[in-house]
Amino acid sequence: MKIISLHFKNLNSLKGEFKIDFSRPELANAGLFAITGPTGAGKSTILDAITLALFSFAPRLGDINKKTISEKGVIVTKHTKEAFAHIIFEIGADRYKAEWAIATTNRDSWGELKHTLSQQIAGVFTVITDKKSDTYRKVKEIIRLDENQFTKAIVLSQGKFDEFLKADKNNRYELLEIITGTQIYRKIGQKVFDALREINAKVLAIETQMGNIEMLSDEQIAEILQKKNELEIEANQLKAQLAELDKLKQTKINIANLLEEKDKLEIELIQLNEKIEAFQPKLIQLKNHEKALPLQVDYSKWKMLHQDIELNSNSTIEQTKTLAEQKANKEKLIQQLSTDLKVAVNELNFSEQLEQFILKITDLDNEITVFQVKIKEKAELLNKCYKSIPEVSLARIKDFRTVVSELNNYLINAENQLSALTIPADFDGLSYDEMLDSLLEQSKSYTNSIRLNTERGKLLKEEEDLKKTHANLTKDITDSQTALKELSKNSTQLNEEIGLLQNAFTANQNLMKLEDFRAALVEGTECPCCGSTNHPFAKDKPKVNNKIEEKLTEKKGELEQMGKSIRVLEDALLKQETNSNNLIKRLEELKKLSVDNYTELAEQCLKNKISLDLSLEGLNTLLQATENNINNVKAHKVWNDTKVPLSNYIKLLEEYEKLDQGLKQMMKERYDLFGDKVMMDYKSKLMVSWSNVRRDIISTENALKEQEIKKIGLIKDLETLSTSLTNKAKANGFESIDLLESILLNEEEFKSIKDENSKIETKKVEISTQQKTNRERLKEAEEADDEKITLPDLSDEISLKADRRDFVLKEDSKFTSALLNDETNKRNVANLLAQLAATKEEQGYYITLANLIGDSTGDKFNNIIQRITLRHLFKMTNKRLLTLMDRYQIDLGSEKNEDEIWVIDTYMGDERRVIDSVSGGERFVISLAMALSLSDLASNNVKIDSMFIDEGFGSLSPDDLDNAITMLERMQVENEKTIGIISHVESLKERISTQIQVKKLQNGESALYLKDNNNQINLSV
Repeated sequence: MKIISLHFKNLNSLKGEFKIDFSRPELANAGLFAITGPTGAGKSTILDAITLALFSFAPRLGDINKKTISEKGVIVTKHTKEAFAHIIFEIGADRYKAEWAIATTNRDSWGELKHTLSQQIAGVFTVITDKKSDTYRKVKEIIRLDENQFTKAIVLSQGKFDEFLKADKNNRYELLEIITGTQIYRKIGQKVFDALREINAKVLAIETQMGNIEMLSDEQIAEILQKKNELEIEANQLKAQLAELDKLKQTKINIANLLEEKDKLEIELIQLNEKIEAFQPKLIQLKNHEKALPLQVDYSKWKMLHQDIELNSNSTIEQTKTLAEQKANKEKLIQQLSTDLKVAVNELNFSEQLEQFILKITDLDNEITVFQVKIKEKAELLNKCYKSIPEVSLARIKDFRTVVSELNNYLINAENQLSALTIPADFDGLSYDEMLDSLLEQSKSYTNSIRLNTERGKLLKEEEDLKKTHANLTKDITDSQTALKELSKNSTQLNEEIGLLQNAFTANQNLMKLEDFRAALVEGTECPCCGSTNHPFAKDKPKVNNKIEEKLTEKKGELEQMGKSIRVLEDALLKQETNSNNLIKRLEELKKLSVDNYTELAEQCLKNKISLDLSLEGLNTLLQATENNINNVKAHKVWNDTKVPLSNYIKLLEEYEKLDQGLKQMMKERYDLFGDKVMMDYKSKLMVSWSNVRRDIISTENALKEQEIKKIGLIKDLETLSTSLTNKAKANGFESIDLLESILLNEEEFKSIKDENSKIETKKVEISTQQKTNRERLKEAEEADDEKITLPDLSDEISLKADRRDFVLKEDSKFTSALLNDETNKRNVANLLAQLAATKEEQGYYITLANLIGDSTGDKFNNIIQRITLRHLFKMTNKRLLTLMDRYQIDLGSEKNEDEIWVIDTYMGDERRVIDSVSGGERFVISLAMALSLSDLASNNVKIDSMFIDEGFGSLSPDDLDNAITMLERMQVENEKTIGIISHVESLKERISTQIQVKKLQNGESALYLKDNNNQINLSV
């Protein structure tokens, strides 16, 4: 990612509008520049503007939104009503513009925050998204860094520089996880933990489920089967008895139903006879219809002719209306063409006028096409010529690449500026590439001389420091040896005292052992030891000296403490002697390094034809002069490669503009005549409409003539049929057609009366049949009936037996269910056992996996991965430290403290110690090397061409500051990065000539200036 320009307004103390163009020669050619100014002037605000435009985020404040601005009053300059931050940046060949802005409303409250992203297409920025959330997501997608990774890779912000070294293990690894985008390993660890928890729960659930299942014993099953058999026998007996009783009951019910049915049929017969009497008038009407039925066909024809005549009249009216509409449409088409052509058009010349207009527009379209082809060809040549211009020059003319006057001015100004950039006379006759090779070799040689000179100073200083250290160490060794001799002497004396006390203590102990014997002595009885019968001390025991043991314990404690002191002194002496030997070894190495350094420095001075006594400042002056010459030659080379293709491009651009102007003129003429309509569509639509309307008029007129002829024929047919039908009606006993019409029934009436008559006859037969069947069934039922028992008594007996049957079946069902349930339980237990075995096997895999990488937070696996990443980071950091400060390397701690960061002091025999033991300046250099390596890690997926370092360089010694700047310069040259350093250190300002200066004003506000050597440019807009 490369930042092209930054444009912002009213941010913090930088009130007003400012623009920093990083592509302008002063900054682009410098590569390494400083952002300087007093503390609190607003230097870090420049970096805030960058992250604000990209992410709506400031490293020192976090996410910036309407609420934080309103409530906390951050970012926006006080007493202003609007603020914005715009950044133009490149990713590969694509250029983008991110814009952040906020302003107050009419009510003086902050309005909604705007955040948009645009892409440059054909020289114009086109909006991709204008929603804040979408812009944030799209920016991350394009630059492949989120705001945290961005501040580690591009904007190394104040207060964040040393964060990685200070962080504890988990925070450090979390930071590495964010920077490297390896969150997947944390998720894997959590997934493993969750999977084990789930499978543990599954095992517990299966075991719990098995514990809740009860199964029957063999004795219980046998008992249930016996009871079940007894119940089934009783149930079968009850079912047979109930079947006989139900049959008898049904017979009695059938007799009652048949008697009821007999009475009902007699009533239905009476009702049917009444219905037959009422139907007689309809029956007469039916017979009259059947008499007139032979004349129905002629009557229907007569009726149909009347309807056809009426339909013919209606159709004639509709077609007459249609003909009027068609003629009106024809007039509309004539009027439309007259309006479009702006001339009078009639029916006779309509087609001719349309063809002439079409021909005119078609010719104009063909001319436009020819011009468009020429413009396309010219544009291709123009694009090809543009691409032949060197990229560095393209970057400078991008903003006015389509403006001929601006390009010509640039051509003249570039020639004038180039004339001021001189090339050494001793390079006459060489090509630019040969000049650059020679100058780069010279620069490399001077840089090497500076390095050797600096190293020589360090070697001499270190040798002097080591000699002083060695002298002090020699004195310490002598003092330690004297103290050790004194302690050894005292230890010998103390051992002698302890020996005497130990003898006295032993004697005392032996005396005390006789107490048991004394207690057993009886006066007049012989002593088992001496045979005496007189025991004067059996009661009056001699006094025992109890203080001997206390004294002995005290002296032993002193001896032990003295032994510890001797061991401490011996260890210290051994370490001092080891350090002394290491110092002597290092002094010898330094002497050899000093000789080698002097020899190499002398060779370099001889090669460069300079004095060996030339100071470091003099060497830097020579190097600066050489680098100025390199920049001048590069500028001449770029312009030599730019001038011819740029001149050709300007010429082609002028020709392109002339063609474009001609095309616009023709297109305006065409638009004035015909707008933006397509001629073929217009022609097709109008001609088809004209042809259709004329054809439709002719068709409608012919149809009207046919309708008139058809009407005459229908009237004639009606007159003939009326005479014939009247004669036939009279012959069949009907006086007129009107009488015939009143007698004839329509189809629906005829069918209704006939169906009703048929239903009456069918019902009569049906009732007669039912009465016969009823008599037969009643006789049969009465023969099967038992008159001795009444229906209520029979129902009571059935109810009692049914209750007993239901009870027996219910009990049997319980036993059946118990057996079925037991079988199901046994199958379930077998299935659960198989399921438990399989689940436990799977559980074993997850237990092993969880022990290795699984936990609830994902830290276990993440820490393993990030520890590997950290070792890789240390390798990258140590490479940078070799050029920055070769004394120290960094590594992880011991096995017990493997997540601590330790330093290795190569000057002290690779002594390892914690990072907090180094000085502030040394710690800063280590932090800088690691921050730059973190930047490389964070930018794995995107090339970083711009970097800003916002950190206090004030803690560095002059030598360390010089090394840091040298490393950044080398990094800038090797990787072609643009590097900005924010600092108020005076020596840094002197070292870096190109500066963006932040100057405080008297009212507490600040202003921006670009300083290049002695030139100062105001960056206000």
